[in-house]
Amino acid sequence: MKGISRQLGENQTILTSQLVAATHILRELSDTIDPEFLGLISTVGQPVSVISSTKLVDSDSIASLAANSYAASQQLASMVEDSARTVMLHEGARFNIQIAQVTKSILLVICFRRSSDIGRVRLIASRTVESLAEIFISEGDKYGAD
Repeated sequence: MKGISRQLGENQTILTSQLVAATHILRELSDTIDPEFLGLISTVGQPVSVISSTKLVDSDSIASLAANSYAASQQLASMVEDSARTVMLHEGARFNIQIAQVTKSILLVICFRRSSDIGRVRLIASRTVESLAEIFISEGDKYGAD
């Protein structure tokens, strides 16, 4: 694989070829569900690859807040002894937000209109997470495995 694109932290580096493949998958997902915001973010709150249909979205803030929200959810789950991979869903008045774990270092964030079918978005997003995980997977990274 060619060139290093981003360092996500001590445990994962994204190669340029991985980023290109992931961005292609995100564009396909965007064409299918037409989200307001779609992005891969690191669990430390950095945008990795973002597609947004509105100029009002601050991807840095969304990445930071989504990563923190997901981390809090993971801590709550561990307190009730449920350490399984989590998908978070926020249902709002105008928009819904789904956050799903791709690898232990990468999250998929989707902000979509309330008028969209949540079940359809969740199903397509689940398939997308599997495809993205195959791109980024390395040495037990999938779903937080050690």
